[in-house]
Parts: sequence; C-alpha cells; structure tokens
Amino acid sequence: MLRSTRLSMEQDQLNNSNEALQLNMDVKTKHRAYRHQEALQKEELNSREDYLKAKEEYELAVQKEKLINQRLKKTNELNRSQVEQMTSDLASMRKNVELVRERKARLNVRSTIDGEIGLLDVELGQSISPGQKIGVINDLSDYKVEAQVDEHYIDRVHAGLSATFEQNGKKYRLTVRKVYPEVREGRFKIDFTFSGARPKNIRTGQTYYVDLQLGESKKAIIIPKGTFYSVTGGSWIFVLDKDGRKAYRRKIRIGRQTAAHAPRTYARDKHTTLTCNWASRKRQ
Repeated sequence: MLRSTRLSMEQDQLNNSNEALQLNMDVKTKHRAYRHQEALQKEELNSREDYLKAKEEYELAVQKEKLINQRLKKTNELNRSQVEQMTSDLASMRKNVELVRERKARLNVRSTIDGEIGLLDVELGQSISPGQKIGVINDLSDYKVEAQVDEHYIDRVHAGLSATFEQNGKKYRLTVRKVYPEVREGRFKIDFTFSGARPKNIRTGQTYYVDLQLGESKKAIIIPKGTFYSVTGGSWIFVLDKDGRKAYRRKIRIGRQTAAHAPRTYARDKHTTLTCNWASRKRQ
C-alpha cells in the first residue's frame, strides 16, 4: 500500500512539474511579447490597446506561475507528511506483527539442545507453564554410560579412571567423567564417556557390562564371605591337604573386599585347596 501510494504521489509530482514548466515557458513568451509591445509603444508604432493587452497577459502568466508554485509546495509538504505518517504506521504494523509472531512462538515447545525425543509426557488439552518439564531430549552429538557401583568402592573411584567393555567381539574404552556423591541403597552412580570409537548403531537405554580398573592388577584368591568370615574375622582359614582328607588351619591376610567376597593373600602351591564349609568340619 505504501509503495502504490508513493508511486501515485510521484506521478502527481511529475504532472505538476510539467505544468509548472509549461507556465514558466508561457511567462517567458508573454514577457517577450510585452517587451516588444512596450518598445513599439515608445515609438508610437502600435496601438495602446495592443500594448495593454500584452502587459495584462504577461502579468496574468506571472500570477499563475506563483499560484502553481505555491500549490506544488503545499502538495509536496502534504505528500511528505503522508509518507512519514504511513511509514510510521507501517513500522507500528510490523512491530505488532513481530509481537504476534513472538506470542505464537511461545506456544511452541522448544528445547535448549538439538536431539531426539526420548520421553514426552503430555495430554491433549493440558496447560503447560513456561519452564515446565514435559519430556526428555537425548543429545545425539555424544553419549555417556551410567553405572551403579557398590558403595564400598566410593573412596577409590574418581574421575579419569579407565574402563572397558566388549560388544560383538570388539573392546571399547571408557573414561570416568563424573562421580556422584549421593549413595542410595548401598550404591552410587558414575558417568563414563567414550575415549575412542563408539559402537555402531548405539541406542539409548542399552546395557553394557563394564570392567572398571581401580588400580594396578594383582593376583589374589577371592573367597566368598559367610560363616568363614564371621567365625575367623578373616585372620585364618582351613586348608585341605593334597588328598583332600585332612584340613589344616593357616593364617591369611585379607586384602580389598566387598560385601560378598574377600580377596586374601598367603603363600601356597598350586595344589592347595581352601574350605569354607565350617558345619561339615565341626561334625568330623
């Protein structure tokens, strides 16, 4: 609309300018005729009527030119005012349109990251407040592996430890990124990130069996806890002889332990057999 109005105003201005140009030429023509009649009048070579007529026509042309110039000036001022008003109105309309678009955009549910919808908990007609959590977006740019670890190891697990897991016959390396201090039901959570290549077609929610390396590898015998540990306190154990008919009491040293197993260290040969069946030994 503003463009068409401007085109119309420019066309009117061209027409008015053309009219002003014609009047200017008419004034010059009438001025020459008036000067010619004036010169003849001085020499008394023409009638006074012709002289007066030329003079009146010249003065009339001058007055018309003044009126046209005044009209053009007012028309230009009016057009300029109209254009400014329409420009201001157009700016206001654009601002209102932007406000409407912003309001419409607020109706869209947005996420701060790009990804894949993993969970969406909404119902038809539900009223959702700004900032309300209605789902989960999985970030596909990177993956992490979560693990639950026995609280016994909470002092030994820290960021930077290495771990591995195997899938389809190939090993993949992980690194502990974060250790959560909160313990629930005897376990705490840690996050791993991939240190190198990732498995192909990886999916959210997959389960991996991860080997976490807490320190240097050591050889030890793992003994299940139970009656043995409650009776001896982990200070000694019965060792069977080679034929398995007799058992001898021998001191041991308990190393690191979990709630179910107690790795122990003591010198023995490869034929030594341990026994934790205390009930059967007491009956003998």
